[in-house]
Amino acid sequence: MKEIDYRFIGACGLYCGECDVYLAFKNNDQKLKEEIARDHNLRSSYVHVCLECPEFPCEMLDEFHKKDYQKARKKLYRMKEIGVEKWLEEKQK
Repeated sequence: MKEIDYRFIGACGLYCGECDVYLAFKNNDQKLKEEIARDHNLRSSYVHVCLECPEFPCEMLDEFHKKDYQKARKKLYRMKEIGVEKWLEEKQK
């Protein structure tokens, strides 16, 4: 069985390879970093993916998804439905 690569799974439910936050840091895009910092109140977590947290779904995640991130919510719940490994395989095809 292939080892799960958590590097591209965002705690928010997005695939980081498509995420502005990931791309801003990958490309060292300072303007995009500042825009993201201004627009979002993000905090770190000790879990890799929000669905691993015993408080899932929490108020902070719900508020994040309400800010026009329904696509992320849908992806996170898909990940919960089929499991992290299968979800990641879908994303890496």
